[in-house]
Amino acid sequence: MKKLIFFAFTFSFLFAACGNLDDDASPSSPGNGNNSSGNSPSGSWKVTRFWDKDKDETSKFSSHSFEFQSDGTLVASTSTDTYNGTWSKNSSGSKLTLTITGTDALDEMTDDWLLDEMTDSSIKLRDDNDEHLEELFLEKQ
Repeated sequence: MKKLIFFAFTFSFLFAACGNLDDDASPSSPGNGNNSSGNSPSGSWKVTRFWDKDKDETSKFSSHSFEFQSDGTLVASTSTDTYNGTWSKNSSGSKLTLTITGTDALDEMTDDWLLDEMTDSSIKLRDDNDEHLEELFLEKQ
């Protein structure tokens, strides 16, 4: 009987301790999409990394500037052209959906990205396909 009480007490203690592991997580930890200015990126952004499966395609975006508008619109512009699209975060803040077309490079950005990090100065996204690596990193200009 003492062994049963000891086992029940130990199990209860371990279960309670494990249940509190996430309580100490920082609100700015990767994956939650929070930043100190709210849940929306603002200002002008530049692609600093675009890795598509097996190659670096960052150079395709060297002349692009991206503006995330608070109404969910996304504007990509170069010195000569402007392209409109949309952006949104899912309710848990774990995914960022980009929809923008107009060039092959912009078409490749259209996806439901996993949001690894969003701060006031950087956004780090990756594809949820574990079979190949796709990453999109942006930095505030």
